[in-house]
Amino acid sequence: MACGICGSDVMEWYRVPRAPLVLGHEAVGNIVKVGKKVRNFEVGDRVFVSHHVPCNKCKYCLKGHHTACETLHTTNYYPGGFSQFIRIPKLNLINGTYKLPQQCHMKKGRSLSL
Repeated sequence: MACGICGSDVMEWYRVPRAPLVLGHEAVGNIVKVGKKVRNFEVGDRVFVSHHVPCNKCKYCLKGHHTACETLHTTNYYPGGFSQFIRIPKLNLINGTYKLPQQCHMKKGRSLSL
């Protein structure tokens, strides 16, 4: 697994009120376990996981203004990209998880930040 460091990871106004907190949200890694209903990913897949994802259904998303989407500001994986393992919610899996080609090094994959 690899994880990038975002500017918010080092900003006290972000970090301190949330402590203790596992930081990191530009994560790539190998899938080690999948839920019963997961169909498009399997154990061993190398993936990049977006920490926040839009719904793609609200009035803002439909007009291309994804950053105004309320869902975008409430989705996240747990506990954070610097953890050994993370849990990826269904919406993040559907709208924000991408398979990495074998030739893509994990350290380069963490720079995707979609």
